[in-house]
Amino acid sequence: MRLSSLIAAASLCLAGASCDPGELSTAFPAATRDDAIVGGSLASGDPAVVGFAVGDGHNFGAFCTGTLVAPKTVVTAAHCIKAEGANASYYVIFGTYDTRPTQAIAVRSQKAHPSYTGGNYDVGILELATPAVGVTPIEMNPTVLTNADVGHVIRHVGYGITAPNTQGSGTKREVTYNVRQIDTFTIESGASGKQTCQGDSGGPALMVTAGSPLERLVGTVSYGDQNCAQFGIDMRVDALLPWFRTQMAAWEDPACQSNGICDPACADLSLDPDCPRDCVRNGVCALDACPIPDPDCAATGAFCSSVLFCKSRMCVTDVQSESTYCSQTCSTNAECGDGLECASGTCRRLQKPERALNDTCSPTVDFCTNHTVCTGPTNGLTRCEPSCTTTADCSGGANCEGGQGGQRYCRPADVSFSRSISLPAALLDAGEAAPGCSTTPGVMPLLMGALLLLRRRRAM
Repeated sequence: MRLSSLIAAASLCLAGASCDPGELSTAFPAATRDDAIVGGSLASGDPAVVGFAVGDGHNFGAFCTGTLVAPKTVVTAAHCIKAEGANASYYVIFGTYDTRPTQAIAVRSQKAHPSYTGGNYDVGILELATPAVGVTPIEMNPTVLTNADVGHVIRHVGYGITAPNTQGSGTKREVTYNVRQIDTFTIESGASGKQTCQGDSGGPALMVTAGSPLERLVGTVSYGDQNCAQFGIDMRVDALLPWFRTQMAAWEDPACQSNGICDPACADLSLDPDCPRDCVRNGVCALDACPIPDPDCAATGAFCSSVLFCKSRMCVTDVQSESTYCSQTCSTNAECGDGLECASGTCRRLQKPERALNDTCSPTVDFCTNHTVCTGPTNGLTRCEPSCTTTADCSGGANCEGGQGGQRYCRPADVSFSRSISLPAALLDAGEAAPGCSTTPGVMPLLMGALLLLRRRRAM
């Protein structure tokens, strides 16, 4: 079995040598510790992957790995249960390094599967003294694995060693390869130069399965070849899920137990096996109905950074507003809601008429294309012109000026922003006598006065 070298040191204590948890936790100084997993890389994420450790409340030594699957529940391997003796002080530790944990929680109780005899059923469960804070548990896989899953990508995370027959562990690392074989209780996987090793026992095998875009806990590391080079065996979580849930029911929220309904009284809906996955805050909008609104779901037309925030799984880009938002298929505007329209079969924000460079425009009505802005001089026309900060940003002799709406723009020297005046033809003809009619005295002087007045009010 893959037990860490720290367990081997503990066996000396059980044989009669004098030592205490503090001595065990510092058996391998931080300077000589190796990182975890053969052929893997540092895992600074995966906060729900924890070290199963002994310690004195200040110093810890991880000898196995586990996975937080509920606020007070950690899944690990049966051969890790009470491996340091019945009287040791056990903790689960969070963070990348067991020498610098971000959180440490005492283990209140631990239990191995009753059918474990050294082969199958190598799973165990830990009850934490207090709920984990600020860590989202990883869902246990409820989907039955089959031969169709052979070849799928599987990822392991653990605090074990990087090479066989070496001492020291305690740094969280990860390794990814493919599933090779699925048996009744086990998953076999590995790749050349990549494998789990001593200290990774009880750690998670993570894989995407049907029903969720997120990785789930599909297995727990159990054993492999002595050199950590040929194969690794995980216990299948789906095959043992009823046992896990029965144990958890003793200390997790009773409203979260299986009773045929998704109970909104359950403080953490991810713990209720009757609830759709993703009803809790986890960055994914649930596809099925939740008893309370899923906090991750963005409404149609609301901002989204990923398709996972949209129930429709449609996150579209709007060039005019320079933003992304959730959309959905549609056939009429009524299906889209206020401020949206059905365009080409999808709900889109109302689009403004587009205007090109040097086109006259209205800042509140039109949209200037190609990164131009609708602005102009005070009391002058507004046109689509390139934005700028200084004149150096402009070309073709244009000058960078401040314009309407607080915009700065490149004002071309050869483009007029004056408002043109067009008088009705009837007014222009009013000074000439129509055939057979007499000219009304005083009309022309009045007209010329009006034209002069208009000229003086023009923006130059």
